[in-house]
Amino acid sequence: MNHYPHHIGDYVKATVHLSPDEDLCYRRLLDMYYDTESPIPLETQSVSRRLRMGSEVVETVLKEFFISRADGWHSLRCDMEIRQYHARAEKNRVNGKRGGRPKKTQSVILGNPTLSQNNLNQNQNQNQLNPFAQFAEFWIAYPKKKNKGDAEKAWKAISPGTDLIAKILNALLQAKQSKDWAKESGKYIPYPASWLRAKGWEDEYAVREGKRFVI
Repeated sequence: MNHYPHHIGDYVKATVHLSPDEDLCYRRLLDMYYDTESPIPLETQSVSRRLRMGSEVVETVLKEFFISRADGWHSLRCDMEIRQYHARAEKNRVNGKRGGRPKKTQSVILGNPTLSQNNLNQNQNQNQLNPFAQFAEFWIAYPKKKNKGDAEKAWKAISPGTDLIAKILNALLQAKQSKDWAKESGKYIPYPASWLRAKGWEDEYAVREGKRFVI
């Protein structure tokens, strides 16, 4: 990817506590993630060398803002943005073969052009990313994996678009770091379907000592 969205407010809120070196490291890790379109390698020595940052700083930032999996350090937000990017590229490629974007019909133009175009743009945005494909990421990230079928129904009922999916995933990462969810080995973590139906992404979570919110 040659560019990626940078939400200044979210970034500042999530990184205000970082030292200058940690902040620089995080930005370089994001650049690396989007440039390679792949998770950060688990072997951090080579990562440190590439970023020109100390290995201790790199490991600190990775443990706070990324999730370790078998194939590397993942960022749910980065993974989502990369999938969106490829979905848009594929759609543009298909439209290019068809001779460009579909033309607006006469009924759209004669009806309410502004409203119709807004609806068209909204539909295009929704189609750029299949929200149900994102359920897998949500399910992997959610710490209490109970009643998956019920959770899928709740996800389908919400049918989140791009912005809401990002908000859900970010809020979930914050919730996983919260005091309430850490109590008694996760006893108070709601079932995923209940969390979705209650719009848990709108809640505020008190962070545990030694933990920090993730963007």
